[in-house]
Formats: sequence, structure tokens, C-alpha cells
Amino acid sequence: MQTTNYKGFVVTLSEADTKKLDKAWEGAKKHWVCIVYDKPNRKQMSFDVFGGSMATMSPLEALYIFCSDAWDYINLDDASDLCNEFGYDYPVGKKIYNKLEKAYFKCRKFIGSEDDISEIINELSEKYA
Repeated sequence: MQTTNYKGFVVTLSEADTKKLDKAWEGAKKHWVCIVYDKPNRKQMSFDVFGGSMATMSPLEALYIFCSDAWDYINLDDASDLCNEFGYDYPVGKKIYNKLEKAYFKCRKFIGSEDDISEIINELSEKYA
């Protein structure tokens, strides 16, 4: 388990079981669970992060990926747009689009405005993009 502090959040990353994978992440070989705790507001969110067999992950990299996924949702019109942009077939693209949508609303509820999400992405992109 790795833990770091960032912008008043405590971000913890732990390895998890890859049996939780579904069709949208079938190529992933590693699975992590990230928990972000907002001490001042006493609230918490968690999310899954997946990677290939050689992937490594830090807590802040996981947060960056999650916020970037939420941001991708903002920039897509619908699941068909995602399929065209990234080359997925529709059933898989629809599942991924739905996961991006959930990430977006979870981010908005926990982190705040789109400007706050954008700020995190911009700060962390220097290291993780």
C-alpha cells in the first residue's frame, strides 16, 4: 500500500484482485484500488485502476488517470464518438463510455467543479502524461 498527501487529500493505492475485470478491461493484468480521503470535509471516494503486466502505479498517477477519464467524458459526445476516437467496437465502447460517465459524476461530487478537476489534471500531467 502506498499513501501520499495532495491538496488536502490523503491518496492511498493498494493492489487488488484481477478477477474483478470485465470485458472493458479484459487486457489488464494488474488491478489497484485507490481511495482518496478529504480530511477537512470528512468524505472519501474510491475507484479502480487497471494496467498491463509491466505497469507500475503511484497514488497520484492513479488520481491523474481517474480525473483524466472524467475529463474524457466531457469531451465526448456519446459512446459512438468514443468508438470512433479510440477504435473500440460498440459494445465495449459503450461499457467504457459508461465508466467514464460514472468517473465524471464521482469526480464532480467529490472534487468539485470542472475547473477543479482541470486544475488537478494540469498539475499532475507534468509528471504523468
